[in-house]
Amino acid sequence: MNLKFLTSLLRSIFFFLFLSSHSYSGEIIKFASLDKDKPQNVSGELFLPLEIKGRVPAMIVVHGTGGIDDRTKYFAENLPKFGIAVFIVDFKSGIFSSPNDRPPVDTFLPMSFAALNVLRNNPNIDPKKIGIMGFSLGGALTTISSLQENKNKWIGKDKEGFKVHVAYYPVCRYFLSKLESSSQIKSPIKVYWGTKDSYGDGEHCPKLKDRLSTISKSEVELESFEDGYHGFDGTVNVSFNDPAAIGGRATVMGNVVFADKARKSSIDFIIKHLK
Repeated sequence: MNLKFLTSLLRSIFFFLFLSSHSYSGEIIKFASLDKDKPQNVSGELFLPLEIKGRVPAMIVVHGTGGIDDRTKYFAENLPKFGIAVFIVDFKSGIFSSPNDRPPVDTFLPMSFAALNVLRNNPNIDPKKIGIMGFSLGGALTTISSLQENKNKWIGKDKEGFKVHVAYYPVCRYFLSKLESSSQIKSPIKVYWGTKDSYGDGEHCPKLKDRLSTISKSEVELESFEDGYHGFDGTVNVSFNDPAAIGGRATVMGNVVFADKARKSSIDFIIKHLK
């Protein structure tokens, strides 16, 4: 057996054995959006590492249109095992119920920065090491929260934004539409997308990579999955109507191999920039 292959295999086995050997617990925290014109009460569940020595880094995890599911819970179960807290936010309950009444992505910006403030005021969290990640709707929110103009609007120029951004199939054409010649990004971004994504990521994410290279002052990584669909890291296989999808029809299809690869890569990227 090839030595390089054997080493890689053993590393992967160790990685997943390490993940399966820990448990976790969460705390519900309620907070208000920063948008005073449209007051909205939301909540999140905070998962801390079992052993805390001083303040720890944290990731805010944002669900897709379907709400909190196995994709968000995966990181709540596993990132704390690497000493990183996870704050799974609920931006759906009481706000929208389906793709048909889902508000524009920008609506959730004051909620995400409010979540950032919540964690910065938590005595267990390192206020300088807080990132954000999300899936679909949450992925789109993750990408636009990286723009300095959005950070400045909601928490001010004198405060730092998120330390790292990890987005799964974030509808790249939406992010592209938000980029202007004056846009600036100062924190690392990692984007995962499938070439058969119903929201056009197969066409627009490669364009996004080229565009980000001209405005970002930090690391930018985009990773594609050939023949991957929207929701490739989940367990749901379904088609449904969504006005944001190409032609108004979306297909979600999970792929275990893609999920394992993207999740391990995500954890590596998060550890690199938060630890």
